[in-house]
Amino acid sequence: MAPGRVYTIESGPYTDERGYRRSDTVAISELGPERLHLRIGS
Repeated sequence: MAPGRVYTIESGPYTDERGYRRSDTVAISELGPERLHLRIGS
């Protein structure tokens, strides 16, 4: 991982009937990783 790059991590449990996926976006800066997120209703 290098500063200036952005990564998405998408994981989740799935069965034959249902699934749930969670997605996190992380930007890498000179100071380290920064999790990016959207706040709705704040």
